[in-house]
Amino acid sequence: MQPAFLSSFEWKLCALAAAAQAPGPSRRFPIMVLTEAGTHEEREPEQRSLFAACEFAVVWGLEGVVSHCQPLLDFPELAQWVRGLGLRLATFGGKNNRADLVRR
Repeated sequence: MQPAFLSSFEWKLCALAAAAQAPGPSRRFPIMVLTEAGTHEEREPEQRSLFAACEFAVVWGLEGVVSHCQPLLDFPELAQWVRGLGLRLATFGGKNNRADLVRR
């Protein structure tokens, strides 16, 4: 079976999914919050912030954050900061498909 995780731009759904599962590593599906990280203004203010997403993930004991890739391309040190909080980090966005921009 392929590994899977749950994620949503609706952070309340992430909190509900976390509450419905056993806490910590025994969760059947890890949960990660999605954020546009300042790239789109139509989201709720807290959903537009990578920092707010990380704070929410820590408070709710979530696995991590899925962020739009642009802020991490602009400020690569953010990736280390997120990981330093004990969170996993994944990204999305068109630039994820450019081999010249993908880094470990």
